[in-house]
Amino acid sequence: MQLPLVLLLLSLPGCLSIQGPESVRGLEGGSVTVRCDYKPRWETYGKWWCRGAYWELCRTLVRTTGSQLEVKGDRVSIGDNQSHHFLTVTMEKVRQDDTDTYWCGISKSGPDLGAPIRVTIEPVMESNYAAILKTQQQGRSMGTVSRDTMPSAGAGQLPGRASRALAAHECPVCAHNL
Repeated sequence: MQLPLVLLLLSLPGCLSIQGPESVRGLEGGSVTVRCDYKPRWETYGKWWCRGAYWELCRTLVRTTGSQLEVKGDRVSIGDNQSHHFLTVTMEKVRQDDTDTYWCGISKSGPDLGAPIRVTIEPVMESNYAAILKTQQQGRSMGTVSRDTMPSAGAGQLPGRASRALAAHECPVCAHNL
């Protein structure tokens, strides 16, 4: 019975069309950068970044117009690298209350495509900074921590420790059909 369900999910249009990290971490006052990869057919479609645990209720913070021009919002920007099929979202001057589930997505006719990403912002402490640096040195990060960009309290840019989301969580169409 499991095999037919898997085949059905894989046959749905849009499944696995956009993927992001399962989660990223950042330090308060720094920046968080998230990269979401998408399949080649979606280059000229608008891309967006929204906040909220539930797909239907998330609030769009920034969106592209289908071009590669970077779009800036309040403390957040989004860029679309159409030739390499990924979008990049940067959240700046992050605060602990920015901790939430976010979605990177593609606008299309019918239901949009999206991938959930858990963003966690931690207070500035030397141990947190050291842990993020160690994670990066082990090659598990999606960004950089730079002392040059740190506020006086010691926060760096957050990149994040990222692992791929499970296939069922990469596409709301798939997730809602489980």
